[in-house]
Amino acid sequence: MIQYYFRSQGFRLLTVLCLWSFSAGFPAASPAATDSIAELHDKAKKEGGKVTLYAPLSARAMEVIPQAFMKRFPGVTVDHIDATPDKLLARILSEARGGRVLADVYGGSLAYVAQLSDQQLLVPLALPEAAPYPAQTKSEFWVATDSQFYIAGWNTNLVKKGEEPKTFEDLTNPRWKDNLMGEPRDFQLLIGFAKRKYNSIDKAVDLFKKIAANGVQFHKGHSQLVEFLVAGQRAACFTCYRTISRRA
Repeated sequence: MIQYYFRSQGFRLLTVLCLWSFSAGFPAASPAATDSIAELHDKAKKEGGKVTLYAPLSARAMEVIPQAFMKRFPGVTVDHIDATPDKLLARILSEARGGRVLADVYGGSLAYVAQLSDQQLLVPLALPEAAPYPAQTKSEFWVATDSQFYIAGWNTNLVKKGEEPKTFEDLTNPRWKDNLMGEPRDFQLLIGFAKRKYNSIDKAVDLFKKIAANGVQFHKGHSQLVEFLVAGQRAACFTCYRTISRRA
């Protein structure tokens, strides 16, 4: 059995790319802010009736999201290109260097979105449905679609009741030596501590150095971490996560 206790929040993002041709990597135009949904629907049908989506989606998401979209907007089909966010980003940048951008919508984390922004491959995105969202979950170029909660978990067969870690700071205790696992790519957790908890990058780095001193075993893939945790390979995992979806 695995139990989870504490968490740190990050965001998965949905970003809209230009729907038209690009010149030297710059968008030629963007939808008028005053266009209604019905007007955008009509324009999309006139321009070919296809939305190309570059995003990693689960099998269940693929069953639900494109179908719901096409039902809501008849005459417009979804062409989904599936891969990891980094591979999709590399594909977009390669296509842009070739003088064309095929993706209408890109789904990935903020780090990848920042690279697209640096290359000036994004156009402003105005979604009225996102108005209630907190400011940190949107910008003029993207809106959050999923909230990722980074949490710690432990195997209750290996950690006695009452000995569970109550905070991430507890994981610096030497008793966790050679008993921790983590995902090496979860830099968002470090950013969360630096910006939200300590308001100091030095304090956040110091915490992670102390945790690392306990001999953390790293594995790529959160699902793999959970499998190893269940199997008892290590007693605790400090970069597990759960995802909660929100749709604008």
